Amino acid sequence: MEILARSMYLSRIEGSGRWMVFFSFIALFVASILMPSNAIHSLTHSQVLVPKLKDRESVEIYTVKKGDSIEKIAGKHLVLPWQLRKANAFKKGVILHPGDKLKIPIINWRKKAYVGKASWYGPGFHGKPRADTKIYNQEDVLIAHRTFPLTMKTRITNLDNGKSIIVAVCDRGPYARDVKGRFTREVDLSKGAARLLGAIGPGVIRVFIEPLGVVYMC
Repeated sequence: MEILARSMYLSRIEGSGRWMVFFSFIALFVASILMPSNAIHSLTHSQVLVPKLKDRESVEIYTVKKGDSIEKIAGKHLVLPWQLRKANAFKKGVILHPGDKLKIPIINWRKKAYVGKASWYGPGFHGKPRADTKIYNQEDVLIAHRTFPLTMKTRITNLDNGKSIIVAVCDRGPYARDVKGRFTREVDLSKGAARLLGAIGPGVIRVFIEPLGVVYMC
């Protein structure tokens, strides 16, 4: 009797379990019918990362021409060589071939204006090659900057007297550091540029450095 009662009890549990599964299936079926189709799609695509339109517009495609190099292409488009390599997942020393397609990152340089110190460099560098391979003439009006692309059109304003000039980045520097290894100045002015800004006497001045985002040939 005890065994028979136990078996009847188990059969009732199993039967109720089957009914629970059946009713759960019916509930899911009804919910799928009543749920709006856009809600179903939103669930389906909720984990899909779709690039935003502005992200797609942050690069342009360039076709490599004969004689091109990473440095030349970067200079034409006002990006730095490392930015071009990163955008295309290139390693240093990559060989380009005519017809290759490159992604050129579009950078809003105007947002990178800042305040810093400027010095000027003259006699010790006069007649020597600049970073752009041309010969430095201290009387030319130009600047050196460590990171802005060469040929970048830049406005430099002397914050002490309000004088302002528009020049091109034609050289690299300055590299003077303090005892902690930090750079002490942001811009090196040619003697010609320093004269226009009134920086010859002071030697070092506070300036507003404003990249204008267009090519301005040296």
